[in-house]
Amino acid sequence: AVLIEHPAALRLDDLETGDELERATEIALRRAPQLRSLDQATAKRRLGAFLMRKGYSGSVVSAAVAAALTPSGPVFR
Repeated sequence: AVLIEHPAALRLDDLETGDELERATEIALRRAPQLRSLDQATAKRRLGAFLMRKGYSGSVVSAAVAAALTPSGPVFR
């Protein structure tokens, strides 16, 4: 037997993923200031692990971490 998903179910999954991404990004943005003293790689790793422990999927975590830790001004090296 071939199972075919209903198109409305696919749209619902997309909406849930969008809501999940929005919630994860909000959490990441609240958590990011606590990590500002760390280097970029460590901050990404810790914030990603924090969100994964909250139950978010890998793709949602990646997008939320990128949004939260994107430099907002000039970067001096």
